[in-house]
Amino acid sequence: MNQRDLLLAQKCVEGNRVAQQKLFDTYSGLLMGICRRYINNKAEAGDAFQDGFIKIFNNLHNYKGNASLKTWTHSIMTNNAIDFLRKRRNENIFIQLTSDFEETVTETNHDDHEEEILLTSEDAISLLDQLPDQYRTCLNLFAVDGYSHAEIAALLGISESSSRSNVARARQLLRKKIK
Repeated sequence: MNQRDLLLAQKCVEGNRVAQQKLFDTYSGLLMGICRRYINNKAEAGDAFQDGFIKIFNNLHNYKGNASLKTWTHSIMTNNAIDFLRKRRNENIFIQLTSDFEETVTETNHDDHEEEILLTSEDAISLLDQLPDQYRTCLNLFAVDGYSHAEIAALLGISESSSRSNVARARQLLRKKIK
């Protein structure tokens, strides 16, 4: 249990503006990155980020210190981004997922030799933008956020085999696009 995290959360709950600003300054970059990774449109990602931070502040009284404050806020923001996508999907609005990170993609050729290709953030985003939503979402949750297929299935309301299939198909499509 991290006493520093508990103290910061408690001060925020008590309305301490300095503590609230510290929490925001400490985690805003990480949490906005989560929103941008899931939501391509910057304005919509900003809206999801703002909604997520409101949820964080409104629920800080529930923080018990069982996980780090970083992990706790990360979880809330990830769930908020997924909820945002669900809402948009229900409104029949096409949302593309992105990633704001440099990524090394490993490609296996027919000789079973691996060659690494370093992609810029822009190249990785462009490739990910071309994936269907369900593939991109599952790949992002599995490969970037470290969710298990069981967790992805529960979060998205799909079967575990669908999650595995979506990740495999996303990887196949990315390999084709890289070639």
